[in-house]
This record gives sequence, structure tokens and C-alpha cells, in this order.
Amino acid sequence: MLTTNQTFQGTVAAVVSNFLFSLLFLFGLFMQPLSGTQVASWRVLMMLLSLVFLVSATNVSVGGFCLFLINTNS
Repeated sequence: MLTTNQTFQGTVAAVVSNFLFSLLFLFGLFMQPLSGTQVASWRVLMMLLSLVFLVSATNVSVGGFCLFLINTNS
């Protein structure tokens, strides 16, 4: 069962992610001279860099996170 703090953090994370996703179309406007494939490639690159930063900033190990996901589904 989730505590109130975990529920709040999850809610904030969901709202922030939805807000950032809604701004994703602006990324293409800032990169106007590039083709659609190049813009998509930059999006993937930025997503991977952001994911690496997020994981390193929160000190979460990938293996531990995978174990957490497996244990919560069973």
C-alpha cells in the first residue's frame, strides 16, 4: 500500500510528465531547418540523456528498479 508521500510524489511526477509531453511539439519548431527524421532523432537522444541524468541524480540502480517492478507485479 502506498503512503501519502508516495502518492503525492507519483501524482506530481504524472502531472509533470504530462506537461512536458504536451510541450514536445515545440521541440520541432525550434529545430525548423531540420527534417522530421532528424527532429525525431534529437528527441530520442534528449530522452536518453534525460533518463541517464534522472537515474544518476536519484541514485537508483537499474537492477534494483527492475527487481522492484518484478516484486510489485507478483
